[in-house]
Amino acid sequence: MIKWSMFGQSFWPTRIWTRLNWSIVEGLATPRIVIVVLLLVILVPWLVRSPVLKQWLSKPALVLLIFYLVTTSPFVASLAVDNLMRFVPRDSGQPADAIVVLSRRPDDVRYQEAAYLWLQERAPKLLVIGHNATVQTRRLIEDLAAPSSPSVLDQIDQSVQEVSCAMTTYEEALFTSLLLQSLEAKRIVLVTDAPHMLRATLTFQSFGLDVIPHPVPLPRRLPSARVAFLSLREYLGLVSYAALGRFEPKSMAMLDALSQKAYQEISARKCRQGV
Repeated sequence: MIKWSMFGQSFWPTRIWTRLNWSIVEGLATPRIVIVVLLLVILVPWLVRSPVLKQWLSKPALVLLIFYLVTTSPFVASLAVDNLMRFVPRDSGQPADAIVVLSRRPDDVRYQEAAYLWLQERAPKLLVIGHNATVQTRRLIEDLAAPSSPSVLDQIDQSVQEVSCAMTTYEEALFTSLLLQSLEAKRIVLVTDAPHMLRATLTFQSFGLDVIPHPVPLPRRLPSARVAFLSLREYLGLVSYAALGRFEPKSMAMLDALSQKAYQEISARKCRQGV
């Protein structure tokens, strides 16, 4: 059974939780902060010469420090991503009805990858997630398109559409499915980063969509600590989504009810949906 906790009065709690969630990841993915804090917790009991504090603070903090250093090592971070990708099918290269790219950062390489796919004619429609994301994507397509392809540039305005309401992966799937339904699109090429791909694929499939995963590797310059905690966030996300039943296929009656609530939420949030 799907509850309406993501709608209505829960808009602000959802927004706050989403920002808090990412703030925690950002904080834990900054080794200089975490290591300094843990070292202080380890050393202070020794400086004050308190056996009790040594027992209850220093030793647990030392264990946490060792765990943190191992977890954020390049080897473990890479292994965490590889294990998530193990259950994601390879991109078959088949044509689709639409390309859907999930992102909230205007400079994300996922937009560029989606633009390449559209120019390669993998699908006639390109749906982008994010506020004013269509502006960025259209510029990328114009930059990537050959000057001798004016017909391609003429198609951009009608082909690239935006979903700006979503704050979570579940909302991305829900709001995008509404737009895809209006376009009579069923098969999609789903573009997101590698750690996020499994949860995103399962969520979009639960709305009855035929999903072709097209994961984008994380940038090589990304610190291993950030890679590790992005992956940890996805493992926790998989557990929570499974517990909430968000991977379960939706019946037609449930989809209709979800659609009605979603349209109300889109109107209430006053955000863009479509061209």
